[in-house]
Amino acid sequence: MNPKTAESVDSAVLEPPREKVGVAALVRLLGAHRGALAWSSVLTITASLLRLAVPLLAMRAVENQDGRVAAIVALAALFALQAGASSVGAYLLQRTSESVVLRLRRALVPRLLSARVRLHDEHRVGDLLSRATTDVGAIREVVMRGLVDLLTGTVTIIGAMALMIWLDWRLFLLTVLPVTIGVALVFTVLAGIRAAALRAQASLGAFAADMERALSAIRTVKANNAEPREAKRIGGHADDSYTAGVRVAKLESLVTPAMELAANGSMLVVVLVGGMRVADGSTSLGQLVAFLMALMYTVMPLAGIFGIASMVQKGLASLGRIQEVVSAPAESGRTAPAAVPEPAATAPALEFRNVSFSYGRGLALSGASFQVEAGTFTALVGLSGAGKSTVFSLAERFYEPQDGEILINGVPVDRFPSPQAVRSRTALVEQSCPVLHGTLRENLVYGRPDATDEEIADVVHRVRLDGLIAKLPRGLDTLVGDHGSALSGGERQRVAIARAVLRRPGLLLLDEPTSALDPVNEAALSAVIKEVSTSCATLVIAHRISTIRQAEKIIVLDAGKVVGVGSHDDLVRDNTFYQALALSR
Repeated sequence: MNPKTAESVDSAVLEPPREKVGVAALVRLLGAHRGALAWSSVLTITASLLRLAVPLLAMRAVENQDGRVAAIVALAALFALQAGASSVGAYLLQRTSESVVLRLRRALVPRLLSARVRLHDEHRVGDLLSRATTDVGAIREVVMRGLVDLLTGTVTIIGAMALMIWLDWRLFLLTVLPVTIGVALVFTVLAGIRAAALRAQASLGAFAADMERALSAIRTVKANNAEPREAKRIGGHADDSYTAGVRVAKLESLVTPAMELAANGSMLVVVLVGGMRVADGSTSLGQLVAFLMALMYTVMPLAGIFGIASMVQKGLASLGRIQEVVSAPAESGRTAPAAVPEPAATAPALEFRNVSFSYGRGLALSGASFQVEAGTFTALVGLSGAGKSTVFSLAERFYEPQDGEILINGVPVDRFPSPQAVRSRTALVEQSCPVLHGTLRENLVYGRPDATDEEIADVVHRVRLDGLIAKLPRGLDTLVGDHGSALSGGERQRVAIARAVLRRPGLLLLDEPTSALDPVNEAALSAVIKEVSTSCATLVIAHRISTIRQAEKIIVLDAGKVVGVGSHDDLVRDNTFYQALALSR
C-alpha cells in the first residue's frame, strides 16, 4: 500500500493565508524591501510630478511668445530629467521584484522539503513545481509592474485633477461623468478576473503534473503505445488552461475600451465646451491646452491603474496557491537531531503497542502490536492493502498514529526531539528504490556524506555492486541519469540497499528488497541481509517465499490487524491465514 522544519525565511512570507488573500498580503510580502521600494517610489513619483509641469510649460509656450524659446528648452530639460528618474526607478523596481522572487523560492523550497508527507501525498509533483515557478512568476509581474505603478499613478491622477480644478473647475466637473461611467464598467469585470485566473493557474498546474507523469515514465509510455492517450490527457489540461486564459483575456479586454470610452467622452466634452469658453473669453487658449494635457494625465494613469488591478487579481490568485503550500504543517522539531534519549539496552529495536491509524477512509492499522528485536531478521507479510507500508510510514514518522504508541529502542518516538532524530536511527529502502540524478558515489553517500572510501568499498562489495562499478567508465563517479535511468532495475535496487546499509542504522526497513533481482543475486543479497541483521534489526516487507522463509520471525497482517507472529514453520502449522498466503507465493 502506498499512502498518499525548515525555518522561515521571513515571517511575512510564511504567514498562513487568511480566508481570502488580499492586497495586504502583498504589502507584507514586500516588507523586507521597504528601502528599495521607497527609493523607486520617490523616483517614479518625481517623474510623475515632472510630467505634471509639462502642461504649465506648454501653456506658457502658447501664451508667451517672448518666453517661448526658454519654455521649450525647459520642456526638453524636463523630459530628460523625467526619463532619468523613470529609468533608475524602473531598475530598482525590477531588482526588487527579483529579490521578492528569490525570497519566495527560498521560503518554498525548505517548506516543500520539510512539509509533512501528507502534503506530497495529496498534491501532484508537477502542481507543486508549478507553484514554485509559474505562480512565483506571476508575483514578480505584480511587484515589477504593479504596486509602485499603482502609487505613482494615484499621485499623478491627484495632481492632474488638482491642476484641472485650478485651471477651470467648471470644465473639470463636466469631465467627471464620462470617467465615472468608465470606472463603473471596469469594476464590474475585476471580480471575475481573479476567479478566472485561479482556474487558469490550477489548469496549468495540472498540465505540469501530467507532463511530469508522462516524461518520468517515457519508456512505459512508449512501450504501451500510449503517446496518443498521454497527448490527449495533457492536451486536455492545456485546453482547460486556454479556456480559463481566454476568459481572463475577455474580461481584461473590457478594461481598456472602458477607459478609452471615458477618455474620448471627456475629450469630447472639453473640446466642445472648452472651445466655447475660449470663444467667449471665459478661458484662454493656453489654459485649454494645459487642461487637455492634464486630462490625458488623468485618464491614461487611470486606465493603467485598472490594468494593474487586473494583474493584481491574477497575482493574488497565485499568491493564494503559494501560501497554501507555505502554510502546510511542517514536521515538528529541528532539522538536525539533538538530545536523543538514551535507548534501553535490552529493548526491542521497534515496538508497536496497540497502534491504530487511518488516512481518512477507514483504518489502515487497527490495534497493531508487535516487536522487532535487535539483531534479528523479521519479515512483514500480508495481502496488498494489509497495512505493511503504513507500518513503515509510521516507523519513519512520516505520519503519526491516531492511537497507540510506537517505540524505538524502548523510547516512545514522540520523546525524540524531531522526526529526523528518529530517522537517524533507521534506514529505509523503498520498493521503487529511488536513485537521484548525480554520480553513483553521491547516491551511495546520500544518507551519510562523511563515509570514508574504505566504508564505501566494503558496502559495495557486500551488496555485489563491485562488478558493476568495474564496468562503469568512471567508476563511482559515473553519472547514473535521471531516476537512475543508466542502471538496470536490479542495480538500482542494490544501490538503494547499499545507501541504507552505509548509514549503519539500528533499524533497517526494506520494502521487498529482492523483487527485481535474478535468483543468483537474490540469494547473494539475502545472505547480505542476513549478515546485516546480526548488527541491526531488519524488518522486511516480503512477498517472495524464499525471503520469508529465511526470517527468524514473521509478522502477519490482514486488513490492518496483526493476525499471526512466529516462524515460518510455526505459522504454517498453526495459522490458517498464513497457510493460504504461503501457498499463494
